Amino acid sequence: MASNIYDVAKAAKVSISTVSRVINNPDVVSSNTRDRVKQAMDTLNFVPNSLARSLTSKTTQTIGVVVADITNPYYAELLRSIQDAGNEIGYSIISCNSHEDMERERRIINTFLEKQVDMIMLVGGRGSGDEFNKHVYDLAKQVPVILCNEYLSGENLYCVVCDKAEGTHMAVKHLLSLGHTRIAFINGGAVYKPSLDKMKGYRKGLREAGLPIRPEYIQYGDYHLESGSDCVAKLLSLKEPPTAIITSNDLMALGAIKAIQALGRQVPKDISIIGFDDIYLNNYITPALTSVRQKLEELGRRSVSLIPLIMEGKAPAKTIIHPELILRQTCSRIL
Repeated sequence: MASNIYDVAKAAKVSISTVSRVINNPDVVSSNTRDRVKQAMDTLNFVPNSLARSLTSKTTQTIGVVVADITNPYYAELLRSIQDAGNEIGYSIISCNSHEDMERERRIINTFLEKQVDMIMLVGGRGSGDEFNKHVYDLAKQVPVILCNEYLSGENLYCVVCDKAEGTHMAVKHLLSLGHTRIAFINGGAVYKPSLDKMKGYRKGLREAGLPIRPEYIQYGDYHLESGSDCVAKLLSLKEPPTAIITSNDLMALGAIKAIQALGRQVPKDISIIGFDDIYLNNYITPALTSVRQKLEELGRRSVSLIPLIMEGKAPAKTIIHPELILRQTCSRIL
């Protein structure tokens, strides 16, 4: 039979209320008594009931996390970082995949609320407008909401976000330094906030160089491999095709490279490519992909670090992470 709180109290020769305080609020118990109770718990292999503890402490030590597409390495890497960091501070992470479906996301959030999670974290970029965000503002009226790598402004909303416009601006400047002037951009969905931010950086880089914004050089994919291939086929069919391409994520860059090679051309000899995110796969493809690093490990950990600050009422509303351009083998100087 499993031990209970009464067994612990008897073994430690303290009251049941003292055992409860050691479990839920140990700082108010003297160190000698606390050590005695913990020793009794260890001897009896007693594990505090999480539900009972939550009734006393008014916290479940759980965070509900929603990711849009767990098959995308970007989300997988972010989630791993979040889980590791949560474990380090004693929080359980319950994660669900929305499949980029807003109705499914709403159902997941309702399930999290039924399970009385302490707060909810939404991972990755979001669309702009009420269709994507009204339920998030409504949610923030009930529990704190952390947005990992996205920004929404409002009460009880806490955001850790990479400066994506800075990232694409950085990519354009690098290609310009290699002599490229015909630089294309394969963006993500036009309604998504990250896509809008990345477009700003792309346009800014070209404007600063005195280059025109050529509409035919801007293509829209869906962040998946196949759309990178499809967009490249359109770009290379132009009368004056680009000599360099920036993609809005690494998966589309990998799809683009595959399509370029299938057409009998070489990266970077014939065309240079820069991805965005810097997923771990980039080192294992040939040629290794140059990419804008969003610092996924830091994004996940910084998001989790907000949890105790939110509990204390000390969390900043917005934390900005600056990207880094990681140079590998997919860019070359134009001849």
